[in-house]
Amino acid sequence: GHPWGEWALELMEVWEGIPHCKYWAACLLGLFARLAKHDQVGAVEWAALLPRLMTQCLWALEIPVGGSLASSPVGRRPPRECLMLFSGECLPRARAAAKLLVYLVSQSGGSLPHIATLADYLENYYHPSNGGQWTSALTTFLRHLTGYFVKRLAAEANRRSAGRPCEDPITATQRTELIGYLLRLIKRGHFSKNHSLCGASVQAMGVLAYIEPELVLPLVVGRLDEALETVTATHQLVAAMDALASCIRPLLLHPTALGDVPMDAMLAQALMATLPGIDANDPPKTLATLKLYSAVLSASPLVCDASECGPGLLAPRPPTALNYCFAEWVECLLDRLFNLFSNVDQTNSRGGGTDGHSAHTDAEVSFLMYGSSMYRPFMELLFARLSPQLYTSALRQLAGFLHSTTLAGAVSEVGVLTAE
Repeated sequence: GHPWGEWALELMEVWEGIPHCKYWAACLLGLFARLAKHDQVGAVEWAALLPRLMTQCLWALEIPVGGSLASSPVGRRPPRECLMLFSGECLPRARAAAKLLVYLVSQSGGSLPHIATLADYLENYYHPSNGGQWTSALTTFLRHLTGYFVKRLAAEANRRSAGRPCEDPITATQRTELIGYLLRLIKRGHFSKNHSLCGASVQAMGVLAYIEPELVLPLVVGRLDEALETVTATHQLVAAMDALASCIRPLLLHPTALGDVPMDAMLAQALMATLPGIDANDPPKTLATLKLYSAVLSASPLVCDASECGPGLLAPRPPTALNYCFAEWVECLLDRLFNLFSNVDQTNSRGGGTDGHSAHTDAEVSFLMYGSSMYRPFMELLFARLSPQLYTSALRQLAGFLHSTTLAGAVSEVGVLTAE
């Protein structure tokens, strides 16, 4: 047989002969993952090795069973010389397991049935109420399972476009099936209380929406509708808005992915329904709302009202303009922001000095001015994307607010608004 196949069998025996050593497990799992990626000629009999490799992948995730511990109570330390030689070559075990599974998907089945079994087993551990020490490994596994899957699809597409042969590519049926397994994990992890797992789920939805929009986009829109109806679970609304923000561009590229629901109407309804999210008492929700609006505006070169962009008028609708009824939304948005500034001013001025002046300084800024906030980019996008009619209307509304209100405790926040 091929030397790769002989070495693979020998290494598998060596691996199983050194149990409970995380260092060797990481090295060998990463080595087998690289071998699976570069074995384009079928040199290794993967069908015989897959059950044993799946056992190692499951051990790598350190999932507890019943009342047992997630990791082995005993372990082996590798020699110091080996740590010095190969410490930079070892991937995290959860990442190596994800890479191995993705590159073993083949037209003959390969790892796909095993991924289905693994999804059945792991689904409950992604549940929001089932967090623990294993959550970090599951987050890494989900993030890189999606990443390597997209990377393999891109490499195969580049080979086909260059006219080069692509050995054993992922078929459309396998692609849909694998995304279905990923969505089962994403649905559970999306509302997780662990921010890393929630972020990995949102990122995965945004990437997969480009590949299978008919599967991902209805899920994203449905999650937002459910979160808007839920009054008590605020973190669900934040996660749902983050997911929609990551899927705005796929939604605009595939407007028919939602079936009979018009894309313009859905986005207009979502923008109006999320306006109460701008709340001074809930900074995470406010920042998520601004992030969603920034994503919508960044995908639109022009924001016009239906009266400006309607068919048959002197100002025809540009081909790339989003046809929403934006006049009412812009007016309500600015009102919400003005109310937010007033609350921020009261908060920052509450600790005024004995001379009656506000104690607000440049260092005392609200959450709107944090580095992770999309407030400044959003205001730049808003006034840059407004049509001339909406721009004039917004300026008049802003001028009326500034002439009637003094906000000594929100100088930086109002300054960003007036600078645009």
